[in-house]
Amino acid sequence: MTSTTRDSVLQSIRTLLADAEKLPPNIFDDQAGRRSIKQQIANLKNAITTPFEGVGELCFQPHRSAAAKIALEGKWFEVLADGRPKTAQDIAAATGAEPLLIVRIMMVLTATHVVEERGPQTYGATPLTQILLDPGWADGLRHFFDHCGPSMINLPSYLQRNGYKVPQDVKTGPFADAWGGRHTWALYEDEPERGKVFNSAMTRWKQTNRPWTDTYPAKSKICENVDQSKDAVLLVDIGGGRGHVSEVFVKDPAHRTGRVIVQDLPAALGDADSLSKQGIETMAYDFFTPQPIKGAKAYFVRHIMHDWPDRACREILSNTAAAMRPGYSKLLIDELVLPDTNVPVQGAFLDLSMMALETGTERTSGQWHDLLASVGLRIEKIWSTNAGLENLHVVKEPQSAIGYAETEGQTVDPELRYNYSEGYILDVNQIGPNESTKTARDGQTVLIPQPSDASDDPLNWSQAKKHIVLAVVIACTFLPDYGSVTGAITLIPQAAEYGTTPDEVNHSQSGNQFMVGAGGVVAVMLSAYFGRLPVLFWFMVIATATAAGQAGSHGFNGFFVPRVLNGFFAGAAQGSGLMFIKDMFFLHEHARKINIWQAFVILSPYLGPLLASFMLTELSWRWPFWIYTIETGVCLIAVIIWGEETYYDRGVSVDKRPPHGSHLLRLIGVEQWRSRHLRNSFGEAMMRAVRTISRPVVLLANFYYMFTFAWVVGINATLALFLTSSYGFGPKQIGFFFFAPIIATILAEVIGHYLHDILASLYIRSHRGRLEPEARLSVIYIALPFLLTGLVVLGFALERKWHYMVTAVGWGMYVFGTMVVSVGISAYLLDSYPRESGEVGAWINFSRTAGGFIVAYLQVRWVDKVGAEACFGTQAAVCAAVVPIVVVLQVFGKRLRMWEKRSLKML
Repeated sequence: MTSTTRDSVLQSIRTLLADAEKLPPNIFDDQAGRRSIKQQIANLKNAITTPFEGVGELCFQPHRSAAAKIALEGKWFEVLADGRPKTAQDIAAATGAEPLLIVRIMMVLTATHVVEERGPQTYGATPLTQILLDPGWADGLRHFFDHCGPSMINLPSYLQRNGYKVPQDVKTGPFADAWGGRHTWALYEDEPERGKVFNSAMTRWKQTNRPWTDTYPAKSKICENVDQSKDAVLLVDIGGGRGHVSEVFVKDPAHRTGRVIVQDLPAALGDADSLSKQGIETMAYDFFTPQPIKGAKAYFVRHIMHDWPDRACREILSNTAAAMRPGYSKLLIDELVLPDTNVPVQGAFLDLSMMALETGTERTSGQWHDLLASVGLRIEKIWSTNAGLENLHVVKEPQSAIGYAETEGQTVDPELRYNYSEGYILDVNQIGPNESTKTARDGQTVLIPQPSDASDDPLNWSQAKKHIVLAVVIACTFLPDYGSVTGAITLIPQAAEYGTTPDEVNHSQSGNQFMVGAGGVVAVMLSAYFGRLPVLFWFMVIATATAAGQAGSHGFNGFFVPRVLNGFFAGAAQGSGLMFIKDMFFLHEHARKINIWQAFVILSPYLGPLLASFMLTELSWRWPFWIYTIETGVCLIAVIIWGEETYYDRGVSVDKRPPHGSHLLRLIGVEQWRSRHLRNSFGEAMMRAVRTISRPVVLLANFYYMFTFAWVVGINATLALFLTSSYGFGPKQIGFFFFAPIIATILAEVIGHYLHDILASLYIRSHRGRLEPEARLSVIYIALPFLLTGLVVLGFALERKWHYMVTAVGWGMYVFGTMVVSVGISAYLLDSYPRESGEVGAWINFSRTAGGFIVAYLQVRWVDKVGAEACFGTQAAVCAAVVPIVVVLQVFGKRLRMWEKRSLKML
């Protein structure tokens, strides 16, 4: 710290005087020089201020604005407007205020140079007094004192209560916290007078800025080499409100070489007739929705980005980037650019104001570069204005004019391309010829997402490594249903040992099955915060322990508890399988990998009973559970040796990316804990799953899947009882009978290996190289006859005691259909919500197990009451009754997803 001495003060003054001599007669003609002098004066003042005085100034800062607000609302400034001195008595006579109060308030205002003291209790106007007589600037004081003030006062407490994290959600931010749950825009909607004050202040502020066309060479950059077609759009003023930007632009006749459109919400748009007379069109538009104007020469965004946190800005920017024409369109952003060091006080105050008001932020040059790069844009140049605070960015699209999938969570994969007007673009020939898009080995298929250049990006792993990690995940996925339905075979010997009924023992199996779904959801929630690998590892550790606990238990209660807990912890991989697939494989590979993964999900509940049945012919009922424990332990070892963290955020720049670290530290979660600030907060991670299931498309798809798949679980859990009563089968015959669904699943996997890709390819060829997620649902119509026929045949065969081979064929047909449906639904939701791959996978798993949990409780008594024909016939009818949901999703799914973006967007 440099000490302040007389000599240092004198030297500062000499430098100040020398620099002042260089200023022009009108110092405001040299803004850079004036700002330098102002900063030197501030530095000198700070140098000669004692810490005690500094603390006092810090504590008393609100007093100045409070005193000014009192004088403003009391109309005291209006009394001083004519420039002549006025006494306290004069002001009192004109306004009705008590003279003593005027004197006390004026002490603050004269001491802080808002008002000039002309004599004892005599006052005159200063330039600052005069400017506060302007309605717009007066509303600026009202806005910051009345609206921002309560939020700013609340900010320290808010941040303390929220763990000192940057606010990310305007609906729960410091402003909403201070205003009874109402965020900024909701307050202005509820109380229009406050909204008028805000608009008045912002309008006046914008009017003082230099015309943006004085700084930016609009004629050469926008108005030359334009599209000559009749309807070509020259400039789109996004969120342009009253149209100030566009009015400045069209004032120059040289700029009138195409259509100019102002876009904003209907309530914010300027007078359409007035703008129309100037050649400006108006359009109602929400910038959180896809941009309807395609291929304009320039898109202009002014003072919008600082209102929003990064993830909302990415959504706004992505919608604009999706509309831009490569090599032609430009995006202009008129915003503040903070320096990396020595930020001016006004810029620093504005940044804190944006945090307190709207969870927004002012950004440094580096932050702007990172934000724009995260959505595939780059800065071409920064044009700085004389004001020193406003800067103009021009950014252009370097690779592609295709859009991006919706933004949920803290970061964005900039190359996950989805355009709400056109779908995923998978054919490279449909992308502009000047683009450097990465493709598959065929040179034709666009890689989605586009991989980074980093070797640790899971998309860049070798095929061997990817499939080893996938194999580990599949092995862990195989366990929960294998172990769960193993208990269907052991019901009778367990009931005999416990002295109860098989139906009572079956309750432990139902609880286990339900917890498989619940455990998958919780595992995905934790993975969003702690990372994929450590959650899988620790869940598998506990799954191994609880597996051993159920095998070595004594008494039904001793068996029930570890059995239910085992379902919860063994379900981690089953709930998060889609998450691992999305992390490692490209979109065109998803269906085949899902097909493999789902095959093992569906095979597992048949292999468990098959092996258990053979074991029970010679061994105790405990042996199937001990074998399951060994299998779980082997999978745990596989996770330790070959498991890998697959989460990779391509939106984080290389210099900010944490080191890869050791395998052990990644396994137990230490490395992920160190980098947790780059992912979701804990609260956000927990809420992701809730927000996902609140989406109508996800809810409808899971509703359909639950009422299609639930019967699988019910049949698996209870069929051994039906086979015993209908055919007199023993354990060995029951074991052989389970070959039927196993063969059906293998056939479905082999056929599905080609079927899903063939249907997608047909759609892509007929839609100019584009793929919509809804195309994945077509396969359900192929599966439907197998579902319905299989259930009906199964019911008739069991009740009428047809040959057991007929029963096996009916069961196999139904299982074949469910396998095909499972892949179709999983691929549809993954393509629709790639940012929520884990969450949609967990809810698919939960809907399957929750439905099965219910049916497993009811199935035996249901068949006993109405017979197998009526029972399984009703199940077939339910499968048919929910098919209209698929039709609704195919016809309206895309529109529902667009509506979700507008109504359920994460801010």
